[in-house]
Amino acid sequence: MKNSIMAIVALCAMNALAAVYDVASPDGTLTANVTVGDTLAYSITKNGRTVVAESSISFKFDGDVKLSWDGVKAVRESGREKWRPVVKNRHGEVDIPWNELTLEGANASVTFRASNDGVAFRFRLPAGKVMSEDTLFNVPCDAKAWVADYARPYTSSQEGEFYPRPVVGVTSATVAGMPFLMEYPNGPWVMIAEAHIEDYPGFYIGGARTGLNKAAFGIHPLVTKLSPLPGERPDNKGVKAVSESGFTTPWRVVMVADRPGRFMETDFIQSLNPPCEIADTSWIKPGMCAWDHWWSGEIKVEESVIKEYIDFAARENWPYMIIDWGWYGAHGKQTSDITKPVIDIEGLAKYAASKGVMCFLWCYWTDVNRNDAYKKAFPLFASWGIAGVKIDFMDRDDQWMVNWYRKIVRAAAENKLLVDFHGAYKPDGIERTLPNLLTREGVRGAEYYKVADNPVYPTPEHNTTLPFTRMAQGPMDYTPGGFLNVTRENFRKQVPALVADTRAAELAKFVIYESPLQVFADHPTNVVDKAGEDFVATVPSVWDDTRCLAGYPGEYIVVARRDGGRWFVGGLGDSKGRELGLDLSFLGEGEWTAQIWRDADDAATNPANIVRETKTLPAASRISLACAPAGGFAMILSKRD
Repeated sequence: MKNSIMAIVALCAMNALAAVYDVASPDGTLTANVTVGDTLAYSITKNGRTVVAESSISFKFDGDVKLSWDGVKAVRESGREKWRPVVKNRHGEVDIPWNELTLEGANASVTFRASNDGVAFRFRLPAGKVMSEDTLFNVPCDAKAWVADYARPYTSSQEGEFYPRPVVGVTSATVAGMPFLMEYPNGPWVMIAEAHIEDYPGFYIGGARTGLNKAAFGIHPLVTKLSPLPGERPDNKGVKAVSESGFTTPWRVVMVADRPGRFMETDFIQSLNPPCEIADTSWIKPGMCAWDHWWSGEIKVEESVIKEYIDFAARENWPYMIIDWGWYGAHGKQTSDITKPVIDIEGLAKYAASKGVMCFLWCYWTDVNRNDAYKKAFPLFASWGIAGVKIDFMDRDDQWMVNWYRKIVRAAAENKLLVDFHGAYKPDGIERTLPNLLTREGVRGAEYYKVADNPVYPTPEHNTTLPFTRMAQGPMDYTPGGFLNVTRENFRKQVPALVADTRAAELAKFVIYESPLQVFADHPTNVVDKAGEDFVATVPSVWDDTRCLAGYPGEYIVVARRDGGRWFVGGLGDSKGRELGLDLSFLGEGEWTAQIWRDADDAATNPANIVRETKTLPAASRISLACAPAGGFAMILSKRD
């Protein structure tokens, strides 16, 4: 207790001698207060209520580099990020107003940007070696958090589950992935996230060792943990970032909302990235995609098999098909060569083109990187008529790897190639700047049905948590579409792969889960002329508007997305089964035709069974749909003349 009091007294003493600045959101609901003295601290309020209590920010450099805020100068600016996205992840048009406060010190500066959805801040730092960044987030100790705690911190595919736990359970040993969702008692909802990661490592959340205790002050301190450079220690004695010209850190983002669904609706993270830098974007096309890997369990590198999936994509009017590993032989070896296919890739690309389909090629990342192989391979792929690359197994987000991502995406753009990263770190809004990066993994998706034994497969609770957590950062390549649906009791790991949810739930994922390249998991024979095929042949992968109509992490979710004049609605429930209500007031006036794919009455025991029905609904009506355990529904709403 004595140490805690001394820490608070010291902070208050510093604040008493410091200058205090503030910046408010355009609607006046959010305010960031910034205190500058010998050190820097900030706090955030919403409608006068504390969201983040006063929290210090400091950096440790190798050597004698120290930040100086002497003679600080305050610069204020207002503006708005307004653009039409090349790839419409959530909206066809974006308009986000903001107010900024920049404090310029002797050798560093910090910018706080307040929008109506949150507060973000980033630093300009001097040249040197950063050993640690200690950005604190002092949050209420009685908050509830959803935590992806990685057993192999800093070197993982970021495919963890987000488990609910008291925020005080986040300790100094925790390395939690982003985003970090919290529910405060009696509201609001708060999310810590990250945007525009460039020439700097990604960050994680842990508990801070400050001496504060919840009994005395009612707060729990969280702190950033930076991914170390290869070979460096993860603690404060290891180098995290090096620059000879100075750093601009990523934006540290604190989003605040009255409901958790708001975080999947807003484009705030993308707005913190620079505008599109690709001059000609006419070739960047999102869409649905067939995939030859998930169902079979093993790759069959045979042209006849690949053509089967190309034909499947053509039947469903999907623009893409992914040729997964094996097409250039063994991967990840010194002798692996992505310019020397073992099958006729160019011939397959021509066959696909004759069907109105283009192909992606899977590559192991070291095979792309070795001796700058991509510089020769990417032009070659383009000459073959390949649409894009799926690059896998990076499993890092240190400064070097962050820069490698950007180098590869830019090189792909120069050759008019699209990109899908697997074994990847979280998205950061780069899709605004480099829209040829359509999607990425970094999510525990459908492949876990194939590789993990019961009960490790994606549970309904996990599937209904993802939209509120991982998806809030940006697109995720979950690869939905498993049509071999079984109950939890009948689930087992096998080839062909089973899925432990209902067919209607699988359809709902194409609406709920955001991915401009929406990769369909299953084999053609499980889909053609089967219930639900008509929906997956119709559903888009990008949207003009996005609204979360209802939901709570781990329990249920209902999302509506607009494509032109049609609304697509998807709902998912947990393992208990539940009624999902749908308020149609968002449609406005008039009558609408609803095409519905829902769980049949016996879906609890026969999960593949769907009821397909059409109804006429007034716009102001409410309807309720019964979901089986691990169930859901999908719907298309079209306005009647």
